[in-house]
Amino acid sequence: MRIIRGKLKGRSLFYDKNPFLRPTQDKVKEAIFNILQFEIEGKTVLDLFCGTGSLGLEALSQGAKKVVFVDKNIKILQKNIETLNLKQIEIGAFEVKKQDPFQYIKKTAKKFDIILMDPPYDDISLYKATLNAMMEFDILASSGLIICEHYKKFSIIENEHNKTDTRINDKLIQIKQYPHGDTIISVLKRIKNN
Repeated sequence: MRIIRGKLKGRSLFYDKNPFLRPTQDKVKEAIFNILQFEIEGKTVLDLFCGTGSLGLEALSQGAKKVVFVDKNIKILQKNIETLNLKQIEIGAFEVKKQDPFQYIKKTAKKFDIILMDPPYDDISLYKATLNAMMEFDILASSGLIICEHYKKFSIIENEHNKTDTRINDKLIQIKQYPHGDTIISVLKRIKNN
C-alpha cells in the first residue's frame, strides 16, 4: 500500500495482514481518486470506518483542507501518521477520532464536502444505516459527494429491483457506479431540493 499522488506520492503505508481486515487496494484507491481528481483540493473530507487511513491520507496528500478520520480502532492509522511524519510537513489539517462511526455522525456539528466510506464488507445493513444516519444528522454539505466502496454482490440503492430508480433514501441518490473486481465504487449526492 502506498500514497499514489500529491505531496506524499510514493510513500508506503503500513497495514495489518490480518485476513479479517480489508484495506482498500491501491488500484481501487487510484480509481476513487481519479473520480475525485478535481474535487479534493481545499475540501473538508471525512474518512469514515477509516481503518489504515489510506483514503484520508491520500486526500491530504492531494490537497484536502482538512480530513477527519473516524474508527473504533485507530492503531494502524496512528502508525501510518507517525511513519509519514505528518506533523512536520506542510499538509492540510487532520483530526483522529477513536469513536464508533454512528456516534460520531450523531454528535458532530461539522459538514463535509466529501465523505469516504468503506465499512466492513459483510453487512449491507451497516451501509444503509450509515447512509441514512448521514442524511438524518445532515453532515453532507449541500453540494457534497459520498464515495462508498462495497462488495459487488450488494446493492445499496433503496429499490434494488428497479434499475432506473437509484435513490439510496429520500435524500440521497447514486449518480455513478464503477466496478473494480469484487468491489463497486458508488458515487452518491443529495437529491435536489434536499
